[in-house]
Amino acid sequence: GIYFDTDVEVVKSMDDILDLCGYAGCEIDGGDDSLIRVNPGNGMAFEPANIICKDVLDTFINDTFITNNGEFNYKTIVDRTTDVLLNRGLKNEGGQQVVEGVRVFPKEFFAPIDCSTGIMKRTPQTRSIHWWDASWQNKKNGKRIIISRYYRTRVRKMFGNNYSQIRKIHGK
Repeated sequence: GIYFDTDVEVVKSMDDILDLCGYAGCEIDGGDDSLIRVNPGNGMAFEPANIICKDVLDTFINDTFITNNGEFNYKTIVDRTTDVLLNRGLKNEGGQQVVEGVRVFPKEFFAPIDCSTGIMKRTPQTRSIHWWDASWQNKKNGKRIIISRYYRTRVRKMFGNNYSQIRKIHGK
């Protein structure tokens, strides 16, 4: 089966990717100071009975949305998918990797917009764009996202593309 979040726009043919046994895309490539994050919402496909798909679904079997101490369990599908792939051999590095028949693509393929800065880095490899609408968020969080993007844009205008360096300097 094939899945995309509803805010994903396909901008280039994916026939060659759909010919693979399975695929998923990163929202963060990993390496450097960042931990790789594979987001099924960018788009994913699995052949029937693929072990990765089964393992991700199995993470929900004994899990609850409220922890034993009464707090919310905020483990996302991105966390679950990334953990399963890391446990099956995914490395915290950029580039394409194959894990149990699933090709994991770098973010330039399906998520050229950096979800924390809003900067798009579209390349000739870009097949789709995840627009990060966060329509699943409640109105309060949605407003926070919009305000946060607005201020990041203003800071970029003031400091240019060195915004990520400013964040690293200040430990954020």
